[in-house]
Amino acid sequence: MQEALQSLEAIQQKIVLVQQRIDQQKKEIDELLIEKEILTEQLKKSEDDKTAQQTTIADLQAQVQVLKLAKSLSDEDENKKADLKKMINNMIKEVDKCLAVVNVN
Repeated sequence: MQEALQSLEAIQQKIVLVQQRIDQQKKEIDELLIEKEILTEQLKKSEDDKTAQQTTIADLQAQVQVLKLAKSLSDEDENKKADLKKMINNMIKEVDKCLAVVNVN
């Protein structure tokens, strides 16, 4: 009879230990889910920042081209100036289209 009681107590202790492990693992899962959510938000913010920086780079590159063309305008004759102005206007239209596409995304 004594052996049966000791076995029963040993089983109960093991059940308590298993329940404690389960509780600990549930807590770890909850913490990991919170961490996952934080990292997901950080990733989205980084992607948004990257998109904004790419847009800024495209804008600046377009401005550089326009400035280079504008500088060459001051050095060219009137016929070339008209052609360059058309090129500049076309480039500005292309940049506007690109910005519209980026802003939609």
